[in-house]
Amino acid sequence: MTQQEGLTQALAETRRALEAVRAGFQETADGDLLTYYLYQAHALEARYAYLLRRMREEPRG
Repeated sequence: MTQQEGLTQALAETRRALEAVRAGFQETADGDLLTYYLYQAHALEARYAYLLRRMREEPRG
């Protein structure tokens, strides 16, 4: 697997995780869980931005 393919796979996994967190956020009314989902979403959004930046910086083969 090339570095570009690894980054593409990590982006897809992160996107799926973010969608799951957003769905959980929409489904709960518990204050503690809402806080959890907010932190998770923020962390996943930061990871997604990082991976996207890495992909743009990678030379294409």
